[in-house]
Amino acid sequence: LEDAPDSAGTYIDRGNLADILYWSPGGDQQRAIQNYEIAKVEVEAYLQLNPGDLEALAWKAMYLAMLGERQAAEAVLTRVLEADDERVETLYKAAIIYQHFGQKEKAVNYLARSLETGFSARRARNEPIFRESPELRELLSNYPDEGGPCP
Repeated sequence: LEDAPDSAGTYIDRGNLADILYWSPGGDQQRAIQNYEIAKVEVEAYLQLNPGDLEALAWKAMYLAMLGERQAAEAVLTRVLEADDERVETLYKAAIIYQHFGQKEKAVNYLARSLETGFSARRARNEPIFRESPELRELLSNYPDEGGPCP
């Protein structure tokens, strides 16, 4: 995928590649940034045809965040949350974005909401950015692998 023409694959595939490059031990930050840029361009092209696609907008917010474009990321994320603040994947992405920008209280709040609505705690525990936070690790310890608080 990385060496394929920019039109190949989807923005999600490109973003996943960027995540692997960014978060892998010994990863390549420069190549990750290049791939987040491509993912951003691809999702923007998709949004030209489907401007109301909230999932695509949430991905755009993620890519903007990973590119350090805080104001733009938060503006897009706010738009998505105002349209639908109960979509589990959006709540999860909000937690990642807020953690990325050091807004721990918001990150904890959105991660808790995503877990309460059924997001997989196992998947969340595998999110590299959450492993960096004692607050998020503690929150995750209260949830079984498949969401909902421990009895």
